[in-house]
Amino acid sequence: MPDRDWIPENVGRVMYDSFKILGLSLGASETEVKVAYRTLSRKYHPDKHNSEETGLSDAEAVQMFQHLNNAHAYLRDRL
Repeated sequence: MPDRDWIPENVGRVMYDSFKILGLSLGASETEVKVAYRTLSRKYHPDKHNSEETGLSDAEAVQMFQHLNNAHAYLRDRL
């Protein structure tokens, strides 16, 4: 996984970690969340993932994609 300041277990459960996995601060708007999610989900999508670009194995990219989905679903319900 890339360097991070979020806890994987908290993504989709805690605002801070859900914003941080998307590369956003706590004050991000709904539009910022949507744009960040779309950008990152394209990058880590299992069918489109490029290991050379991300530095992640296929299994790690799948896990990252799942974290992104959890964060997006959590934030979408709260914003």
